[in-house]
Amino acid sequence: MEKRSSLRRRITTAIVCSRLRSHPQGEDIEGRIRDCCEQGFAAELRAPVSPGTILVVRAVGPAGSPAPSRSVALAEVRWLKPVPRGVELWYTAGLRYLSSY
Repeated sequence: MEKRSSLRRRITTAIVCSRLRSHPQGEDIEGRIRDCCEQGFAAELRAPVSPGTILVVRAVGPAGSPAPSRSVALAEVRWLKPVPRGVELWYTAGLRYLSSY
């Protein structure tokens, strides 16, 4: 059963994520958004991130690609699941947009 109050849109947009910290430490995580809705999105990430972590997410897809309505966003990791991709291990994550004030 769908838990969202709005429909998901399937997209593929390259992203770069970094943990929100007072002192940046240069630990960027590459990935791609797979689908999005008004409340958040699902992404495939190259590194694990603990649920509850706040990420700064930047869309870096090629010009003309279908990008989400926000090109930079703050999002909270809600869940994470490891997914084997050949010899690599990727992680599918559910992220919820944080409201701006």
